[in-house]
Amino acid sequence: MHTTLPHPAFGARLRHLAEVQPEDFAGYGDSCTPCVLRGLAPGSRQQAERLVAGLDGRCQVSFSPTSSLFSFERGEAECPRLVNPGRLSMETRDFLRAAGDAEGRASVVNLPYDEACEEEAFTVALKELKSLALYCVEDAARFFPDLCQVGLERLPLLAPHWQPLLREQRLWMSSGGAEGAAAVAAGFHWDHLQNIHVVLSGKKEVFLIPPLLAPALSATRFCPQVQWQMSSEDGRMRLGKLEMKLEESSSDYALVSVDATYQENLARHPSMASELKEPPLWVVLHPGDAIYIPPGWWHSVRTWRPENAAVPLALSVNFWYAMTPEVAAAQGSTLLTLEILSRQRATAGDPEDHLRAFLAKLDPAPDGSFVPVD
Repeated sequence: MHTTLPHPAFGARLRHLAEVQPEDFAGYGDSCTPCVLRGLAPGSRQQAERLVAGLDGRCQVSFSPTSSLFSFERGEAECPRLVNPGRLSMETRDFLRAAGDAEGRASVVNLPYDEACEEEAFTVALKELKSLALYCVEDAARFFPDLCQVGLERLPLLAPHWQPLLREQRLWMSSGGAEGAAAVAAGFHWDHLQNIHVVLSGKKEVFLIPPLLAPALSATRFCPQVQWQMSSEDGRMRLGKLEMKLEESSSDYALVSVDATYQENLARHPSMASELKEPPLWVVLHPGDAIYIPPGWWHSVRTWRPENAAVPLALSVNFWYAMTPEVAAAQGSTLLTLEILSRQRATAGDPEDHLRAFLAKLDPAPDGSFVPVD
């Protein structure tokens, strides 16, 4: 099934993501087929309140004066540059207060991506922080030994053979977009691990594109980069962009954006029209819903904060699993192709140098395929 109207970013009707029952999930997971599980976490509102009540200590918060994270812009140079959100270290209670309507100030520290040490602390008004898109992602193990014991008891039953492969559990918290906007979006990217993501408050709009349609997105992790930086002058918040030394981003990011119009995307990447062989998959997740995103699948997520809720945050949790040996063997060539495409499309450094350095780290596996070597 397709959406009724064409999406403004793609000029086409989107395909609805398959909805499956928990007892049918293993077949989707073991074949790396994305799907949504409605109502996997009943009582999600109470879970969200319980999770927020257990937060303490310091946290890392990403921020941006725009509602589009990890997007590209054209600066003075002809080559597009990736605009990374800024990153702050602050008390978790101050992040929660900024998401609400609290008065006062918070002590924050910039954490640039390409600097090894923290900078000096300064204070900023909570009202000024609230004007930004704020996003906090934390390792859940800092606060809860096992998220499955916080109302997610059904999760391990989806694929019991995955449980020894669990690598990380994360909390995702957002106060919405900048300047009072209800939503914030992260650009298209892909991950190496299996991802089950559960929404507890707010909602998420997820766009998915198969791995090997990468040429339709024009993505790379090797590109000029800047990062938002915060400072304080005469007690007022100031923002600026810091030129980054790093050539390699943490992930591949795409020129094509769900926040751009179809014509804007074509101007950025004219080949999108011919390379996008099928419309993206699409789904809206509500509290209690979960999505499975397989390794290598491109995804862009728009997160909406809840309205009139006790917890003024969009809150979700995700579980990262390594691939089973069978899935790794089946998906290895696809992930290898994505790595090669990223280096071939590099706009920072020499693409051939990036490719040679990557290929030099590969070793032949017993089945004749190639795997990266640490």
